[in-house]
Amino acid sequence: MNVRMATERSARFRSGYSLAEMLAVLVITAMVLTAILSVYTRANRAAEAVLAKIETPVQAAEVLQLITMGLERVMGTDNVSIQVRNGFDNGFVTAEMILRRTVEDIHKKEQVLEEIVWRAGCDYDSAVPGLVLYRSYEGVGMEDKLLDRKRDSLESESPLIPICRGVTFFKIEIPKGEGALDRWSDASLPGGIKVTLSFAEPY
Repeated sequence: MNVRMATERSARFRSGYSLAEMLAVLVITAMVLTAILSVYTRANRAAEAVLAKIETPVQAAEVLQLITMGLERVMGTDNVSIQVRNGFDNGFVTAEMILRRTVEDIHKKEQVLEEIVWRAGCDYDSAVPGLVLYRSYEGVGMEDKLLDRKRDSLESESPLIPICRGVTFFKIEIPKGEGALDRWSDASLPGGIKVTLSFAEPY
């Protein structure tokens, strides 16, 4: 009887796993999980890169379309002025363009009928260096006036509305001969406007 009980106890002890076996299983599991996570991270980065390449041209085209619409809106009308100024902000090429259309009221005072401003500034809130592209619309029409009161108060403090982030190059030039002007503030309208916008890495 004693022999049988001893045999059963030894059989029970033999059927379990030793500490070394458990450690080996844990190490192998950790290695497999690490390999899976690294593959997933690489695949995720590749997908993000592809999406960025797809979205960036679309975003640039949409911004350029908005600028074109603003130019078409004021060009060809009376009392229109255009101001262009280029510069640098934290090493990035930036530009500002002001499209202004005025009208005289009954007292012969000049009133701003429309004023569209495009401006780029350094994006201090982002972890990735770049620019934020802003647009504002002021005047009698106030097409960007927002419905909720909270946004109305924000607009009254700063009429500039961010359009997109991640811009690395924003330049507006006035073609002249074979070259181009970085500034324009003449009373006459320029013959053309060249806008260059990029979301690529600056170099």
